[in-house]
Amino acid sequence: MLTKVRNEFKITLMRRLLDAFITAVVLLLFIPTFLILLSWNAIPGDSLYPLKTGLEDITLLLLSGTPLVPKVSMKFTDRRFDEATKLLNQKGSTVGYDLLVSEAQQTQTLITSKNDRIDTATFVQNIDQYQQKIEQTKVQVQVKSGISVSQQTPSIMPTQVPVPLQTPPSATSQPVGQEIIVTKPETVVIKEETPQQVLQKLNDTEAQLEEIKKQVQKNELQGGNSDQGQGLDKNQDHGNQNSSDHKSSSNNP
Repeated sequence: MLTKVRNEFKITLMRRLLDAFITAVVLLLFIPTFLILLSWNAIPGDSLYPLKTGLEDITLLLLSGTPLVPKVSMKFTDRRFDEATKLLNQKGSTVGYDLLVSEAQQTQTLITSKNDRIDTATFVQNIDQYQQKIEQTKVQVQVKSGISVSQQTPSIMPTQVPVPLQTPPSATSQPVGQEIIVTKPETVVIKEETPQQVLQKLNDTEAQLEEIKKQVQKNELQGGNSDQGQGLDKNQDHGNQNSSDHKSSSNNP
């Protein structure tokens, strides 16, 4: 009888411990999920935007060293482009395009470190799409403001009023294992800009994205040439070895 009571007590205790464990796991998963959903639609200037980008940095850190890092970083770059478009449409600010370029630079670094041809091709295609959509945005700005193509300054404007940032606009990199996690400016001051300033920023963004694309393609080309060179060296070594074996066999009676 006593043994039966002890067994029932152990079973009850195990069930309670299991229920407590499951509850703890659910809470641990619920909190980050709730934060992600809460900050999902945040754009630069919103109070929840640092939370959004902070969760992204944590995600990259947790995935550090895996092949998923470049792919996830490309998704975050897509986010920056969507945010830049929304911010310009809603508040007339181009701050989001600075963050887009910064995120694209981080993605470039991660893709370069992995040297994956599929990721490279996908990223180049994404940049082409960004540039096409930026061209469409430029046309919309021109039509809305009544600026003709001839009135638009093709080069750097003589006087350009910068959008103030509370943190430096240039990204700083911090090594994490074999990956590079780039800390981006998150706290920004949103200010409506003139159509000329918007067009200038869009032109600059296109040029910066083009440079990023060229660097990624250049790295892929160099990687391919390196692989071909290694293959030629191996074939040459194999040929020299065969020649040496043939000579030694011909010298032996």
